[in-house]
Amino acid sequence: MQVGTPEKESGGSLWVLELIKNHFAWISATVAAMAPIAGIFSLVVYVNYIGRPDVLLRSLQFSPSLIVLVLAFILFFVAIVGSMLITSYFFSLVPAWLRPKPEYGDSFTRRLFGVTVLGMLGIVFILGIASQLDRTLESPWWLLVVFILPAVFSWPFINGHLDKAEYLAAPLAIHKGILACVLLTILVGVTALLGIYPAWYVMRFYEGRSGMSGLTEALLFCLLTMAGSLAPAVGYYMSINKNRAAQVKSALAGVLIFLGILTLTAPPVFSFASVGSMSVLGLSDRQVRKYLVSSEDYPADYLNQLSWNATSDGGKKYTLEAFSLYEFGPVTLLCPAAMRTVKNNNLKDHTNLCIAFKSDAVLPLHAISDDI
Repeated sequence: MQVGTPEKESGGSLWVLELIKNHFAWISATVAAMAPIAGIFSLVVYVNYIGRPDVLLRSLQFSPSLIVLVLAFILFFVAIVGSMLITSYFFSLVPAWLRPKPEYGDSFTRRLFGVTVLGMLGIVFILGIASQLDRTLESPWWLLVVFILPAVFSWPFINGHLDKAEYLAAPLAIHKGILACVLLTILVGVTALLGIYPAWYVMRFYEGRSGMSGLTEALLFCLLTMAGSLAPAVGYYMSINKNRAAQVKSALAGVLIFLGILTLTAPPVFSFASVGSMSVLGLSDRQVRKYLVSSEDYPADYLNQLSWNATSDGGKKYTLEAFSLYEFGPVTLLCPAAMRTVKNNNLKDHTNLCIAFKSDAVLPLHAISDDI
């Protein structure tokens, strides 16, 4: 499907709505299809990440908890895919404006993607230097660096597509060429800036290695996620000379290829995102609390007094101090208070000390001071 002029598509400024409509339907369907799978997948990743896969099957059952999980992940996917849609939308403004000829649609999109990634690379480069020098980037002016590389490559890009796009019909007047370079730089720069949001989502929950190797890994996550946010538009416009069904398939393929690349090159990203989602949903809470426990499987005498600070009046019920590392369905995984300071990426080495109680046997009483 070739993108026509704004006037042809919907008249006046309504062409913006036309572009959104072209993407909205298939992205909405993707969200609805993937959200339930992603919810279960996140649980699988999380319990393996913390080294307690034994609690998964016991916690999975059709219940209100499972329904809430699915609904929550629909919202997560709306936020994540929505951020990709916003970035892809601004990316799509360029082909909508320059209107490449169908036979040049794939090469046009590839080169535009390359220029946009160069702009994103400028952001990642500055972040890397600031992290290495232990500097805080307080002023927002450093973000203007995102426009440098697109500005440098704008003229070669415009010159390389003369007569390959309707707007760039040769001979191209000088003033029209300069205007095209300026607008291309602005659009590509803004697109690169918007890629910060999906990268932030990944980095928000990042806990990797320290030192240069950890920094390199973190910046790789950033660049991959920022570039991957363009996947829907890149796939869509790579098939600009085909019918709409083929374009939608290409857009979906772009998303799947991005996920595949992320899986192969940066698999820990799924663990970090899973840890973050569990925390946001309240399925994992590092706040140490006093719990009232009623369990015949784990009597008070069974527990290490030093680790759990358990007290009992001699009956079946007793209190202990712990935090809930995993609480879903009928399972509540409690861990000793001393484990509260263990970093997420080291949890699997200590969670053998945690106990999986039945949820109806555990009642949180009140929070314990952080001084514990």
